[in-house]
Amino acid sequence: MFNISDLSTNKLWQIWWPLVEYAALVFLSRTLKEAQSLVYIKVQQAAYIEIADNTFAHLHGLSLDWHLRKKMGNVVRSMDRGIQAAQQTMQYVVLYLIPTLVEALAVTLIFVFHFENVQLAVFVILNLTAYMYATIKITLWRKKFRTATTKHDNDLHDRLTDSLVNYETVKYFTAENYERREYRSLVESFQKTSMATQASLSLLNILQQLIVNFTLCGGMILATLRVLETSGNLGDFVAVNTYIINVFTPLNFLGTIYNMVVNAIVDMKSFGQLLAETSEVQDMPGAPDLDLSVRNVAMVAFEKVCFHYSKQPLGRAIKDVSFKIPRGGSLALVGTTGAGKTTITRLLFRFYDVVSGQVMVNGQDVRKINQRSLRAAIGMVPQDVVLFNSTITHNLKYGNVDKATDQDIQRAAVDAQLDAFIDQQAKGYETIVGERGLKLSGGEKQRLAIARCLVKDPPIVVLDEATSALDSETEQKIQQALNILSASRTVIAIAHRLSTIKNYDEICVLQSGEIVERGNHEALLSSGSSYSGMWKRQAAGIMEDPEETGAGLDMGSQANGDT
Repeated sequence: MFNISDLSTNKLWQIWWPLVEYAALVFLSRTLKEAQSLVYIKVQQAAYIEIADNTFAHLHGLSLDWHLRKKMGNVVRSMDRGIQAAQQTMQYVVLYLIPTLVEALAVTLIFVFHFENVQLAVFVILNLTAYMYATIKITLWRKKFRTATTKHDNDLHDRLTDSLVNYETVKYFTAENYERREYRSLVESFQKTSMATQASLSLLNILQQLIVNFTLCGGMILATLRVLETSGNLGDFVAVNTYIINVFTPLNFLGTIYNMVVNAIVDMKSFGQLLAETSEVQDMPGAPDLDLSVRNVAMVAFEKVCFHYSKQPLGRAIKDVSFKIPRGGSLALVGTTGAGKTTITRLLFRFYDVVSGQVMVNGQDVRKINQRSLRAAIGMVPQDVVLFNSTITHNLKYGNVDKATDQDIQRAAVDAQLDAFIDQQAKGYETIVGERGLKLSGGEKQRLAIARCLVKDPPIVVLDEATSALDSETEQKIQQALNILSASRTVIAIAHRLSTIKNYDEICVLQSGEIVERGNHEALLSSGSSYSGMWKRQAAGIMEDPEETGAGLDMGSQANGDT
């Protein structure tokens, strides 16, 4: 009977030391593998932040025309998947694919030089090649399923976003069942393509396992024959078995790696199309900031401006529009829906570039200065106020996010007649306004927009029916605030309610993109033409021109000027 006490210390050391070495090496291998992942985490994190940041900046840098055409859910989903795919591609290629191929090559070389078994090495190489070829071919075939799944996923999230954002509209028209049917239909389409993707993956996995197990079986047979031929020992057989398993493991994982990389490439294709979008309006290289110093020129001037949207009939284009507004002056734009009022303000903000003519601000062509400084000099009080789903403070401070103080915010709220409403709220300035400001009434949103413009304190102000959603009493108070806002600023107003602009320095009447009348209120009334007719109808209680259905919309208020 074997007794371990019969062994000398030297013999025991010869037995135990290799076992200790083996355990230590296994531990070291696992530790280095984890260390590799830990080291890469920093790179992965930096890459993710950089890609996300650049993508976000790119989307905000695209033109208004693109944003009017985009589908929000589609864009957000493509962005999320694309960033994740770019990260995964680097991770799988750097951490898994390259080490896997190196490991398979190393094991093959060990079979050739250490065990001197060329047959086994060639057998493994041939099966590895077959495995890679089958994986690539089937994965490329699967690509169409993955692409279809991605498309249906985008459509699904786009529909979900659009439906939830328009919650009130759905309720107004009792369209819950319709929205549910549409959403269910998209979910079913997504699931069909998703199942096809999963089924094709299962087919790939079965074929991979067939090749892998064939390699393992054949390799063990060749190794056994070699051991028997050379009168080898059991240790050689175990070593060969271990090496074949080491080939088996990366060989098996190679399919997963390649599959993930191809899926990532499909996702990045959609992401790449997003990044490939370019803005139609771009700054000139080295474009200077807008110079707002006092000059002996008009603060805002349109000089023979012509413009039309890319898909708009030329009959609805802006044609030869010219006007000048001195520093501190005011000009109102009136006319029927589609006359071009909103388009003119968009050209001032340089959301679009003119086809011909010039838009000048303080004597400088807006195309020759950078967009950021131009828009920083213009305040906007829109008719349709859209707010962030955050606090009143956040939405007011957005007028000047870097410099606005609490005192500036509170003073603006008082001037805009918003302070009484805020004082009635349990959380005051920290009240959440809801998605797009839906918790506020139309009048409250407009007052908040006026207050936000006061916080910005720009030299030029654009008012787009800034009091349209207010009752008569509040309108008078807001008009006082607007008078304060306009006192030392250059003002352009779009107006349907003519009583709000009767004191403006000049009023331009637009029809089909052309200025057909101009002058102050008294002069236009005395002329007895279009403006006079609009004034008489409103005085009689008829607030809209007979041609003006859906007042408040304007040429270009939808993508490419479809309205």
